[in-house]
Parts: sequence; structure tokens; C-alpha cells
Amino acid sequence: MFKGVGKMQKKKDVWGIRSVILSSVLFIFAIIIFILPKIFELGTVVLLYIVILFGFIVSFFFGLKSKGHMKIFCIVTNIVLFLGVGVVTFLLALAYGISEP
Repeated sequence: MFKGVGKMQKKKDVWGIRSVILSSVLFIFAIIIFILPKIFELGTVVLLYIVILFGFIVSFFFGLKSKGHMKIFCIVTNIVLFLGVGVVTFLLALAYGISEP
């Protein structure tokens, strides 16, 4: 009589998956840029880290659109990574300011 009443369909949390993938890619790029600083000048490294920080903000909004436990995980992960990369960016900007005449 009623079709689909007893069937529970699990929907994938697309926004949560996007947030986790974007955070992972940004974190890997941040590590690569930190390990290989001689490829770029210091000012370019600071700008790349600022772009990565904006990427974490986008990933944070993706996490806000996710559901359930994935939402909590995405929000906490993005806040921790944002603060970590933000501190590194601040210290690099400070070093850039000190090293320039």
C-alpha cells in the first residue's frame, strides 16, 4: 500500500565529504610548501598560506552544511587546522617583515 515506508535510504553526506577532502588537500599543500620553502620566495610562501587559509574558510562552510557527527568533525578539524596554519602564516609574515630592510 505504502511504497518505501519500511525502507531506510541512506543518503551520502556530500557536504561533509567535500569538507574533509578539501581540508585534507589543503593540509597536504601546506605541508609541502612548508617542507620545500626554497622553491618559492618568502613573500610568495606567505601569500600561498593566505590562500590556504581562505580554502579552510570555504571548507568550514562546507562543514556547516553537513549533517550529524560529520558536522562536528568537520567544524573541529577546520578550526584546528585554520588556527595552526594561521599561526604559521603569522610567523612567516613576521619573519618576512624582519628580513626586509
